[in-house]
Order: sequence, then structure tokens, then C-alpha cells
Amino acid sequence: MAITTEDCKGMRTFNGMEYEQVEKFVSFGEEQIFKADKVIFAQEDKNDGNFYLVVAGSVNVVKKTRKGEEISATLEKGNAFGEMGVFEDKPRAATMKTATTTRCLVLTKAKYQQLREADPKLALIFAENLLLLYFDRFRAVAAKAETSSFWL
Repeated sequence: MAITTEDCKGMRTFNGMEYEQVEKFVSFGEEQIFKADKVIFAQEDKNDGNFYLVVAGSVNVVKKTRKGEEISATLEKGNAFGEMGVFEDKPRAATMKTATTTRCLVLTKAKYQQLREADPKLALIFAENLLLLYFDRFRAVAAKAETSSFWL
């Protein structure tokens, strides 16, 4: 079953896009289904350039710490991960492991470049939405850090 525009309705990644634009964006991606407890990629893995949008299910963000591995967040429908891989070639910043069977729309770096050439306006809206996602993540980290000496 392929991912449809209806599957993506209300997702922040598609804010500001018309129905046809969402349809076009989805056509550049591919569906991947991951079973529960599947490591999609590990922290420090070579970047494969893939961006993942959770369409159903949930994925744990696992970080290596001095105490071992720690789940720092759980991403559910509408959340994205791997977006840094589309824009840079640095190793993966965290391990992404499914908590449940998870269905994702996957956009490769090559497909994003094709999208950018085919429809620069659509690629810009996507990039702006990712920037807003980063702002949200930064605010969450900053809120956690307010009670520690993180900013000193």
C-alpha cells in the first residue's frame, strides 16, 4: 500500500503546501515499513542521505551517554528524522529504533535534489518547515536545560 496525500494530512512537514504540492512531494518519496525494535540507523553511522517521515507507528531517538544508551524522545505520526542527512554528509547524530511497527515516507538525498530542480518553491517550503522543526527541538532542549548549568 503506497503512502497517499491523505496519509500526510495535517503533518507539519506539509504546512503551507497545497494538496497538489503534497501529492508531488509524496511522489518523490517511497514507503518503507519497519518492524518493532528495528534499528533504522545507529548513532555515528555513515549518513545515507535519507529523510524519514513517520506516517504510522513510533520511533525512539536513542543517544549514547556516559551511563549507556538513553531514549531521549519518541517520535510519532507526523514527526520527521534523518533530515540533516539530506543537507550534510556528517555521521548520524542518534540511533533511531522503532518502538512499534512503523510506516515511513522516505526521501533520499538524490530524490530531494530532483525535487529541488523540478520545483524549487516546493523544496523551499519543505526546507522552511524543517527549519521550524529545528526551532521546536531547540526550544525543547533549552527548556530542559533551564534547570541545569547547561548555559553557564
